[in-house]
Amino acid sequence: MYTLAELAKQIQTVLGATADQLAKTTGFIKRQRKLTGAKFVRALTLGFLQKPAATLEELTQSGVLNEVEISPQGLDKRFTEEAATFLQPVLEEAVNTVVLAPQPVPIEWLNRFTAVWLLDTTVLRLPDELEEVWPGTGGRTTTNLQSSLKVEVGFDLKRGQLKGPFLLPGRRADLAGQLPAESFATGSLRIADLGYFSLVEMAKLDQEGNFWWSRLRNDTLLATLDGKPLSLEELAVTGTKANYRRLELEVLLGEQRLPARLLLERVPSAVAAKRRAQ
Repeated sequence: MYTLAELAKQIQTVLGATADQLAKTTGFIKRQRKLTGAKFVRALTLGFLQKPAATLEELTQSGVLNEVEISPQGLDKRFTEEAATFLQPVLEEAVNTVVLAPQPVPIEWLNRFTAVWLLDTTVLRLPDELEEVWPGTGGRTTTNLQSSLKVEVGFDLKRGQLKGPFLLPGRRADLAGQLPAESFATGSLRIADLGYFSLVEMAKLDQEGNFWWSRLRNDTLLATLDGKPLSLEELAVTGTKANYRRLELEVLLGEQRLPARLLLERVPSAVAAKRRAQ
């Protein structure tokens, strides 16, 4: 694991030499300028850390740009497509800098797996003007629903390693992102929400010697191991074992007849009522 001093040094490198190099390779900086890639990134990072809704005037007065003669209008002109192309790999470098060194985890069952990957996606709303670049899902209101950005990240619980962040339009399904296409070391466990639910992908993980864990989609066909249809409603409400607190069954999922273990847990009435309301 990094010490605080080591981590600070790594971040300084990302916001310094690495940012300057990426500014040149992405075309954000084409010739020698007083406003370098590193100064641009540090002005945005430190300025928005200090005040998330900072104006152009406040960014130019953040202290980082004191040595650079640039007006708020001049800074505004630097917010171009090249700037966005430059900032994305800087973000990826910054996130992947915070990687913990491999070390044993104190949870015995996690150590049964090569890695334990958590996959998740969050959605950020963007101004409607960005709809052509990052199309959103739309909606009934007329503003700030036409454009959105999905950010997907994978995190290995055992080693603290990250995959991503990967960016995709808010309109695109999670399964169409980059994380589902990522490969995992044999013996890994993948834990993901319903946005990543795919019996085809789960079967592929099985074939590769990996494991998966997911909530069950309501429209998934269930069958017993001998192929008889299984009703989740009857099992949960009127079945012979309806008084269980936790129940585990071996089942087949979907038309693919994918072997799986189905885990059911009875929740308190208040929790059930809240879920039904949602």
